[in-house]
Amino acid sequence: QYLLQSLYVPANTTGLMLSAGFASVDFSLFDHNGGYVTSCGGFDCSVPDLEEGLYFVQIHLFEDIDVFHLASAFGGEGVSTLEKGVPLTGQSLVANQFSIQSFYVPVGTNSFSLDVSVAGNVGIDVLDEQGSLLTSCTPNVLCTIALGDPGAKFIRIHAFNNDVVDMSILADW
Repeated sequence: QYLLQSLYVPANTTGLMLSAGFASVDFSLFDHNGGYVTSCGGFDCSVPDLEEGLYFVQIHLFEDIDVFHLASAFGGEGVSTLEKGVPLTGQSLVANQFSIQSFYVPVGTNSFSLDVSVAGNVGIDVLDEQGSLLTSCTPNVLCTIALGDPGAKFIRIHAFNNDVVDMSILADW
């Protein structure tokens, strides 16, 4: 089974993160002319340094899935979903779905903190621009992360066996 999704990458994007949740898939990314850009397999796909423009994501599902959810976020200075010290409130997730949020940590920053306030059982992973796991955090507990490199960071939040409503996410550095 193949799915095709379009997305527009804004200027200043230094990273794109795609997540298929718990479904193992092949991701293929094409530019607006249909030219091949890159591909990756597994649950997540991280693509650094994309130019502004329209792209198409082809997703190859290896099994029949009743409901498929693709989560994505862009990261970069001025294009991230989270801003320094500004809470993102009112977020919700359906059980077994993922949310991807992004923020940009500037040069000269040695660490950042993350606080995800939520009633419910969620998993929280912090990833770098290449999709490498920096750390996992616990909900409702301030998580401080030492930083090796500045740039786009991604937060992958998974609602386990319950729906999540009124989630708040705060990143600061």
